[in-house]
Amino acid sequence: MSFAGTKEEVRKRGNEYRKKHKDHINKLGSVSAKKRNEKAKLQVIQHYSKGKNCCELCGFSNMDALSIDHISGGGRKHRKELKGQHIEHWLIRNNFPDGYRILCMNCQFRELKRRDLFNPINKIKFE
Repeated sequence: MSFAGTKEEVRKRGNEYRKKHKDHINKLGSVSAKKRNEKAKLQVIQHYSKGKNCCELCGFSNMDALSIDHISGGGRKHRKELKGQHIEHWLIRNNFPDGYRILCMNCQFRELKRRDLFNPINKIKFE
C-alpha cells in the first residue's frame, strides 16, 4: 500500500479504511478511552486520598464506589461547566486544585443529607 498521493487521495483512502474497519476501530478506541479514564481516576484518588486509596470518612476502598466530592458543594454546576469531560482529567490538567476529596457513594449521600440537599423520597435537590 502506498501512502503517496494528493491530500484528497490520502484522505479518501483513510475514510475508506475507517468505513471498512469501523467496528474494530471503535472497539480499540473505547478500550483505550476506558483505560485512560481508569488511569486518571486512580491518579486522582491517589492524590486526594494521600496514597490511601479509600474514602476519607469511612475508609471504604472499593475503587468502583469511590468518587470525587466537591468539599464546599457546587458539583452539579461544575459538571455543567465541564460539558461532558471527565472531572478526573480536569483535575489533573489543573494540577489538583484544593477543594476536593475522595468519598464512597454512601458517604456522598450522607453528606448530601447532612447539608439538607437530599430528599428521602429518592429526589435529590442540588444547589
